[in-house]
Amino acid sequence: MKKITLIFLALFFCVNAYANSNLDNCQSMAKQMNAQLPKKIDFLTTLEATSCLEDKGKVYFQYVHVINDPSSLPKDIQKKAKSLAKSQYCANSEFVKALNYFTFDFYYVDSRRKPLYAITLAKSDC
Repeated sequence: MKKITLIFLALFFCVNAYANSNLDNCQSMAKQMNAQLPKKIDFLTTLEATSCLEDKGKVYFQYVHVINDPSSLPKDIQKKAKSLAKSQYCANSEFVKALNYFTFDFYYVDSRRKPLYAITLAKSDC
């Protein structure tokens, strides 16, 4: 997950200097990231795609992860995943800066693309 974070941050700061808006910036980064996807995160998870959405003035950077064996997930995975995301991302000052521009949505689906769970990471979480 750290590799994906570093890729995202590098893209964020390179693109940020040239973008006209947060949505343009987000879409440019998603396009660049998607060119390198799918990417296996661990034995269970593959980052399949990223995308961007603007709603009511907020920009959402969305990640779609495929979980290869959902039956191996703990029952309280959503709570654990949110806690893990907060500890990893909120400890990174560059990522916290990115939260000034985007809210991050992490979607998890099974191999048939059936939704499993989702978490959101916003500036207020850090």
